[in-house]
Amino acid sequence: MIVRELQSDADLLAAQKIGVLAFNTSCDMEETAKNIAANAKPQGIYGAFDESGRLCAKLKHCPYNMIFDGHRVKMSGVAGVASLVEARGKGAVRAIFRHLLLQQRQDGWLFSTLYPFANSYYRQFGYDVCNFNEVYTLPTKALAAYAKSSRCEATLGLPDDDRTPYELIFAEFTRGRNLSVCRTDDMWSRRLSPDPFKDKVYRYLLRDAQQCPVAYVIFTPGSVDGSRSIKVTDYAFVDAGAGRDLLGFLATLSAQYPKLEISLPTDIDLAVALPEAYDCQKSCRACGQGRVLDVQAVLELMRYPAENGSFSIAVDDVFLPEVSGTFRVAFQADGSRAVEPYATATVDMRCSQECFTQLCLGFCDLAGAALRTDLAVNAKHDLLQRVFARKPRFFTERF
Repeated sequence: MIVRELQSDADLLAAQKIGVLAFNTSCDMEETAKNIAANAKPQGIYGAFDESGRLCAKLKHCPYNMIFDGHRVKMSGVAGVASLVEARGKGAVRAIFRHLLLQQRQDGWLFSTLYPFANSYYRQFGYDVCNFNEVYTLPTKALAAYAKSSRCEATLGLPDDDRTPYELIFAEFTRGRNLSVCRTDDMWSRRLSPDPFKDKVYRYLLRDAQQCPVAYVIFTPGSVDGSRSIKVTDYAFVDAGAGRDLLGFLATLSAQYPKLEISLPTDIDLAVALPEAYDCQKSCRACGQGRVLDVQAVLELMRYPAENGSFSIAVDDVFLPEVSGTFRVAFQADGSRAVEPYATATVDMRCSQECFTQLCLGFCDLAGAALRTDLAVNAKHDLLQRVFARKPRFFTERF
């Protein structure tokens, strides 16, 4: 298979046809061809061609920055993966992934993520589950206690409003949460452009007693068990107090919306904060896969315990052997660290790249990964448990 970025009108139209067939959608191909010819060519669409020059598969690379242990790092979002039915099983998608991931590794990308149709399919390319979507459903009046203590003032947001307060609140909310995507101008425009009077998308900005913006929420009307509901699509708050004020604001809408649906970060458990835990239903579902592209660079940026310590680790990547490596990590209580390639047959810990991805992101801790067959801890178990601890995460941007 020959892999290249698609730039010609003919290749882009062929990619569109593959997507329509794979995702069971429909479109007017004549009109699509005219639009492709008339508009600027999209970037980041890659395809695999067979020996006859036929496009067999395609995908799109979406460039982002994300938060990793307090750092902004390069993360590639993969979307629109599709192949011709008659070309499946012949390595077309595999060829694109290998080409693209190696190129991104060389260009300094640390992570690649995607939303899979089946987690098992993308594991063959080194991706594994890195996030759960935890959705709470509850009577809105269950938050009434928060309304009594809230002193925030809420203002309805309109399309032409200054978006700076939203950006600042979101930046503070996501600062310590791994996988949080640093939103681009286009991403903010899509979230803040709907008109509440026309689109039924409602946005409220909350200010404290000093008129400082501290939280926001965006929601649409929904339905739960025949009752009208608030379906929260986006929100953020600067601290726990502002989070409580946000819940208090939502409580004031209970007469209009008896039910509430909201997805919270993995480090916040709403059920423990309610007067009656039975009021709250919590669903949890895998939502997103990821993989590491540069183990040494990730180890150099990881957050370590405030103590002096060292360990050796070997990471094996079956799909991309170029990512595999053995390293010695030394860290100090003052925050300094050193990561070096380590030539040894005996290591304190050995794991697959997939397992390493889950551990470094804090999706699970060492104890949580104990049932994995691709993890072996040979020494320094207590230290490694402190190194690979669970961490807050927030992964909500769809691509």
